[in-house]
Amino acid sequence: REFQNKYARSPYNLYFLIILGTLSVLGLMIPNFPTQVAMIILVHIALETFLTLMTELQGSITPQHIYAVLGPVAQMSRKILNMVMALTAPMLYKIQVRLPYLFSGSLCVIYTIGFIYLTRRQQKHNAKILTDLFEQTEGVDKEEAKQLVKRYNRMTAASGECLAR
Repeated sequence: REFQNKYARSPYNLYFLIILGTLSVLGLMIPNFPTQVAMIILVHIALETFLTLMTELQGSITPQHIYAVLGPVAQMSRKILNMVMALTAPMLYKIQVRLPYLFSGSLCVIYTIGFIYLTRRQQKHNAKILTDLFEQTEGVDKEEAKQLVKRYNRMTAASGECLAR
């Protein structure tokens, strides 16, 4: 529990899972069958866990009536992306054997960088909102507001997002 609170706190656990999934997709280019099998297993473990945590996070910070639409849309977009990758992989494979892995790995790298950038930006935005809210409260000066925001930064992503909203 101490390890989780110190190192695997959300969103860092999400960062770890998405980076592990991305490296596993790129690891599929290694021309060794046992290594490729291990990479496929790692891809599914990391990305399915990532998607489960993201769905839980999305469900905890989204109102029920909006999540009723947003949840199925997210699920369908994942299925459509999987279908597009399944249809384009044979064409890319004909061009060059490792091209499907380079293409999907590149998309994973771009998504990973974008995800980390956007979550960090959202956390900074939420911290600014909270600092302003704390400063407006009677009896809380700027230094105390910053200390309260530092406590906010130790919260899980879902708790911090709910508090900022």
